[in-house]
Amino acid sequence: TEVYCYAGQPDDGSEVREVIRRGCDRFVEVGGLNYEEVAQKIRGDGINVLIDLTGYTMNMQTEIMAIGPAPVQVSFHGFPGTMGADFIHYLVADPRTTPPEHSEFYTESLIIVPHTYLTNDHRQSRREVFS
Repeated sequence: TEVYCYAGQPDDGSEVREVIRRGCDRFVEVGGLNYEEVAQKIRGDGINVLIDLTGYTMNMQTEIMAIGPAPVQVSFHGFPGTMGADFIHYLVADPRTTPPEHSEFYTESLIIVPHTYLTNDHRQSRREVFS
């Protein structure tokens, strides 16, 4: 099993990006490609589970997920609510932000992790606020 990361944004030189780069087997820059080209690349790489880390947030590229380049597609971390899209199969969430008893309001099947699904803080994601 290999872990691929597809980076759609230019390298910002951040420590976080470098940690991500070192933490995967293949780090693929796709910033200059259109949505269809990225989807073809993902499909060509034989990705079985594709995890979107943005959801409906800044710099989202939901169109890639809509093309359906992987047999299983997951929303994780970026957007704590439902994507309301039939091309997202699972949502990784926690019982606080996504109470299991509200699962009927989600189009995705829920993967509930204990405690919290959120693994960063605002100082990491929005460094420019503190500059």
